[in-house]
Amino acid sequence: MSLFECPSLVWQSFEIPPTTFKQGAQTPIHACHFIHTSDAERLQILAFRNHPATTAWMYNEHISLESHLHFIEQLRHNHNSAYYLFKQADKLLGVGSLTRIHPTHQHAFLGIYKNPDLEHVGGRILDALEFIAFFKMGLHSLHLEVIATNTRAIVFYQNHAYQRAGFLRDFIYRQDNYHDVWLFSKLSPLTPPHKGS
Repeated sequence: MSLFECPSLVWQSFEIPPTTFKQGAQTPIHACHFIHTSDAERLQILAFRNHPATTAWMYNEHISLESHLHFIEQLRHNHNSAYYLFKQADKLLGVGSLTRIHPTHQHAFLGIYKNPDLEHVGGRILDALEFIAFFKMGLHSLHLEVIATNTRAIVFYQNHAYQRAGFLRDFIYRQDNYHDVWLFSKLSPLTPPHKGS
């Protein structure tokens, strides 16, 4: 089933089986859509988002509680974005998002940020998000933007088979400076090999 056949997939939460993860996870990961999170979890999400380690690479540096809660509520009516809190056993791993979802062209943009108190969980979040995008929603490709000076993120995505797909010069203005942005992309493993014309 794909988003084209079942648009309501964009509002669902998902259980990600352990076999999905390259890092050998022993327990499943629950991808809880923001609209299904508890009040306490919503506050924790905001704390992750506003942590200095996260805001250092975000287009918008700080999110207010009012804006955060309003954003979650409007997701109930948004057909083109899905935000998840990833939970494994009793741990909150972090957040992953699929935005600019296009059911016809079957692509989306992704974003992730982790619980700043945990190490080495980014790969699990990314694996889980790709599982949702490719195997649950049936998307053909994923795309993302990375500020050009964020070398750690660039290496991370390249290590997960994302390829540079473009460059946006002076795309972001923050902290009194313009910043370049790299575009990366990855095709679904379910996509047949491209036949040259």
